[in-house]
Amino acid sequence: MNTAILDEDCGLELTFLLDSSESAKENHEQEKRFAMDVVDRLQAARLQTGRSLSWKAALLQYSSHVIIEQTFKQWRGTDNFKSHITPIVYIGHGTYTTYAITNMTKMYLEESSPGNIKVAMLLTDGISHPRNPDIFSAAADAKNQGVKFFTVGITRAANESANVAQLSLLASSPASRYLHNLQDIDIVEKVLKEITDLADEGCPPAQQCACEKGERGLSGLAGKKGRPGDDGAPGLKGLKGEGGRSGLPGRDGGEVSDTLTHVGERGECGTPGMKGDRGPEGPMGTRGVRGLQGLPGPQGDVGPEGSQGKKVSKETPHHTHLLSPVHFLLRELSKRGSCHALYYLRVEGHVSLSLNRHLWKILAWCQCLPLH
Repeated sequence: MNTAILDEDCGLELTFLLDSSESAKENHEQEKRFAMDVVDRLQAARLQTGRSLSWKAALLQYSSHVIIEQTFKQWRGTDNFKSHITPIVYIGHGTYTTYAITNMTKMYLEESSPGNIKVAMLLTDGISHPRNPDIFSAAADAKNQGVKFFTVGITRAANESANVAQLSLLASSPASRYLHNLQDIDIVEKVLKEITDLADEGCPPAQQCACEKGERGLSGLAGKKGRPGDDGAPGLKGLKGEGGRSGLPGRDGGEVSDTLTHVGERGECGTPGMKGDRGPEGPMGTRGVRGLQGLPGPQGDVGPEGSQGKKVSKETPHHTHLLSPVHFLLRELSKRGSCHALYYLRVEGHVSLSLNRHLWKILAWCQCLPLH
C-alpha cells in the first residue's frame, strides 16, 4: 500500500479599501504603504496546518466615488501589485464609505473562487459624509457573503469613543480581533497574525491516508441552476445594417392655415455681404430751379489805353464854346427830337460824367416822350 498526502493550497482573497477623502489627505501615502507592506510580508507566511497559502489581493480607494485600482483578475504577483498601487492619486472629496463596501461585495461575487477565505481591510477615520447611505446594511451584506471585516482607523481621532463605537459595529466579531489603528506600533505584524490565524481556521489540516488510490467514482448529480449573472459590459458597436424597406405612404395632411399662428424670435444679424456690382446708369433728371443771383465779381483789370483823339480846332465858334449843358441838350433835342438825342448824348460820350448821371434821370422822367 502507498501513502498519499492531501495537501491542496489554502486560498485567500484579500481586499484593501483605502480612505481617499478630504479628511484623509495627510494619511493617504501611509495607507498605500500599509497595503504594500502587508502584501510583502504575506509571501513569507506559513500556516500551522501544513498547507501552503495561495493568495491574491485587490485594492479600491474611495471618496465621493470609488476607483477600483486592482481586481483579483488583474493579480500578477506582489511586484506588479506594488507598481500598480504606488502612483495612484488622492481624490479628496467627501467620505462615502458605503459605496466602497458595495463595490467590494460585487467584486467578490463576480471574481471569487469557491472555498477561498475572503478578507477585507477597511481603512477609515470613522467619519462618513452626512449623505452617505446606510453603511451597516452594506457591511452586513458583505459579511453574509463570507467576508471577514477588519476595520483600521487611520488617525488617532479614530480611537475616540464615538468613532470606536462605529468601527466596532463595522468590524467582524470579536472587535478585539478585527479592530486596529494604523498608528499602532507593529500594526503590520498584528494584522498578518490575524490573517494567518483565519487561514488556519478556514482551511482544514492536511490529511494523510495509508491506502491505495481507488478507481474514479461515478459523476455526481447535476447541481442546482445558478442565479443569473450580472449584465456584462456593452459590446462593440456592430456594423451598419442593411437599409429597411420603404414604408407605406403617409396620410394626407390637414389644410394649412393662411394666417401665421406663431412667429419665432428675431434671429441674430448676419455678417455684411460683399459689395455688389455697379448698377445701370439712371435716366437724366429734370432741370433744377434757377439758383440765386451770385455776389458781384471782383473789379476787372484796367483796359488798354485808347487811341488818341482828333485834334480840336482852336477856331471853335464862340457861341458853341459858351453853351451850358442844358442849352446843349435842348439844341440837340431840337435837332434830333425826343429821347433819341438823350441816348445819343449818353452813348456818344458828349457830356461829362456828372451830367451823364442826370441824363438817366431825365430818360426815366420823359419816358421816351418829346420834351416841351
